[in-house]
Amino acid sequence: MATMDIALDGLAVERIHPTWRPRAAACKLGALLTGAMIGGGAFVELFHTYGWKAIFLCYAASLLLLVLPVLLLMKELPHADLPNATRRDAASLSALLRNPVQRKRLTLLTLTCCVIFPIAGLNRLMLLDLNVPIEQIGGIVGTLGPITMLITAVISMPLMRRCGLSGALITFTALALLALAAMTTGFVRVQSWLAMSGAIAVGAAVSGIFVALSARILGWSRGAQPATDYAAFYGVGRFASTLATIAGAQMVSWISWPWFYALGALALLIITGLLRAPIAEKDE
Repeated sequence: MATMDIALDGLAVERIHPTWRPRAAACKLGALLTGAMIGGGAFVELFHTYGWKAIFLCYAASLLLLVLPVLLLMKELPHADLPNATRRDAASLSALLRNPVQRKRLTLLTLTCCVIFPIAGLNRLMLLDLNVPIEQIGGIVGTLGPITMLITAVISMPLMRRCGLSGALITFTALALLALAAMTTGFVRVQSWLAMSGAIAVGAAVSGIFVALSARILGWSRGAQPATDYAAFYGVGRFASTLATIAGAQMVSWISWPWFYALGALALLIITGLLRAPIAEKDE
């Protein structure tokens, strides 16, 4: 599945025109959220009625139907005729790391992921520490969270067209700061409704920031090995952010949630400033 995902992303990098990158990034987030709700929600729920055999057959049929349009697209336009296809050697991660511009981009993207995902991924732990019932967390945050993220994916497309990637980053960073303030205030004053509102909002804000980042990744990966570069940009950042989230959970026990969110807000402001500055003369 990971190989198929990387191959499809490599095709997207080669085929998507620069003016369509914001839309493509927003569509990817929307597709991920929709797929998570259908595959991880509806299919799992239907197991109780139809059993695992029928569910796995549905998965297989869905994959087959979804792959067919891609195969037809490749038949329509062979690899040699792809707009950005070049004659290339075997894919190499070290080739990306040897490029100073790409290395700076990868470092910045990794740092950004290490900031945005911990501040959004640990909010349910904060709500548990606030003694919010787990049923309430799952019923409200677990339901409204994906819905607001899906709305964010739709909103981000016209926002990036009108304000550009930098404008979208500023907008979603401002929303994230308001959400962090709401979670901090709700935790300190023991107002669960305010803390939950902030937990939902910060997920939407981080989704918006990630859409803007994904649009940039599409531009950064347009080289001799687009699939490898895209996989490195997307995968290394997410892997590092997983480690950062685990470390953040340990940090909270030492510094408390208000300080954790305060440091997160400061790091977010710094990283947004760095993201707005072009890394290369023709940075996109």
